[in-house]
Amino acid sequence: MTADERSLRGPSTRERLLAEGLRLFAEQGFRATTTAQIEEAAGLVPRRGGLHKHFVSKEALLVEGLEQRIAALDVLGSVGRLLPLDDRHAELTLLARLILEGLDQTRDVLLVIEKEGNRFPELRRQFAERIIKVSYRQTSELLRTVANDDVPRNWKALGVVALGSLIEYRRSTWLYGKPPGGVSEDAFLRTWVGTWEAALAAAPPPAVVDSQKES
Repeated sequence: MTADERSLRGPSTRERLLAEGLRLFAEQGFRATTTAQIEEAAGLVPRRGGLHKHFVSKEALLVEGLEQRIAALDVLGSVGRLLPLDDRHAELTLLARLILEGLDQTRDVLLVIEKEGNRFPELRRQFAERIIKVSYRQTSELLRTVANDDVPRNWKALGVVALGSLIEYRRSTWLYGKPPGGVSEDAFLRTWVGTWEAALAAAPPPAVVDSQKES
């Protein structure tokens, strides 16, 4: 069977188990989620051994699901391949929108790591090294690309501020069911883009430039 044929048939049983397992772990926690709940959510008859035909345990499902998601994440790399657009407003808008979309795609992974990190320290370490650390570095590099000038700035710190604000906006929306401060996503994005347009057009404070230590 070709990849196109598999796509037309929809996700396999194993893929459904992975997706629904991660979703339930994110919503309920690992301990509170039962094998029967995962089977039922994946469209199987619960308590008939459907999950164990594909995974030796509930823990094995979680580990494989997280490892797959971590390996597949390259949202910021895709942004870099689209730049430059020779339009700073368009570049910043693209960057912000794709980051928010990427966060939506990894919602379950982020919430599972947050809730279950102490139980699975190696997965948490991998996520921090392969996703969080890399994403902050890539954001810094993309901002430098968007700026397209020789003005000395603390790009590492700017990347943390830029990406951190997007993460917090999305995370708060997930946790509380509504955007922080009641600010719509469109209003937030317009403000985020406008703030960074102004920041990149202005000279940075001398003290910030003089004291920065890029690593």
